[in-house]
Amino acid sequence: MNVGLVAEARDAYVDGFARALASTRTSPQWLASARREAFDAFVEQGFPSRKHEDWRFTDMSPVTPFLLPPGDEAVASV
Repeated sequence: MNVGLVAEARDAYVDGFARALASTRTSPQWLASARREAFDAFVEQGFPSRKHEDWRFTDMSPVTPFLLPPGDEAVASV
């Protein structure tokens, strides 16, 4: 397992995801399940690093210090 997210950042992402999931109740159940599985994997593994083969040429360090809130459903539907 990767070092993962720092507890405080992880908690902020978990809270934001819960709010985003609640605001997308009109989404099909299969989509909500896929989102939850993907988010659970993210919480467990953290951001990818160059040690991950598929991400070896991507430097995620500029992004990882920021808490990025989930997107607005209204904006995402445009």
